[in-house]
Amino acid sequence: MKRPAKILLLCALLSALSFAQAPHNSRLSVLDSIINEAIRQRQAPGAVLLVGHNGHVMFRRAYGDRAIEPRREAMTLTTVFDCASLTKVVVTTTAVMQLWERGKFRMGDPVAKYIPEFAQNGKQDITIRQLLIHYSGLAPDLDLTKPFVGKDAAYRMAFEETPEWPPGSRFVYSDINFEVLGALVERLSGESLDAYSQKHIFIPLKMRETRFLPPRFFF
Repeated sequence: MKRPAKILLLCALLSALSFAQAPHNSRLSVLDSIINEAIRQRQAPGAVLLVGHNGHVMFRRAYGDRAIEPRREAMTLTTVFDCASLTKVVVTTTAVMQLWERGKFRMGDPVAKYIPEFAQNGKQDITIRQLLIHYSGLAPDLDLTKPFVGKDAAYRMAFEETPEWPPGSRFVYSDINFEVLGALVERLSGESLDAYSQKHIFIPLKMRETRFLPPRFFF
């Protein structure tokens, strides 16, 4: 995923420099080939590019597809994108640290102290700190070849995981760590993660266009 990041950086630089005074979209259409080449190489099924300058939208275009399974759907300018792992930083980590500040737990506490079912399969001593810094010994992700539906099923699968390495022995970036931390936030706060983020993070910070989940009318 390194090249798409470079594409975004390149687009930002172009918008700020040579194309900042572009009189019409044709000056910026040179960017089309960059995005289309990334799609051709299957680095992404599609993208939406927006270039802004001095508070004005200079260029906006949708490319490729926003979905390919179970059916192909064309990308649109209004497609809502999942921020994916940014959720770990913006929501989950912030929520965990807020609860820590309120004295709800200590970083060295075993996760199983608050989520007893997490203790199974040798995880009884994994600490909250180890989840946060990716030293839990858990695999990078759940086994996605096993079908499951819904948050509760994902939590159950995470709680049933067996560490692949001794906890504390090595750094391994793991989605499972933050899935469990999301469950921890819910256990300690009594609120769902999306409700918690809206009430304690987005509204206080006036993040009016940010949501943990899209509005219902998008479903």
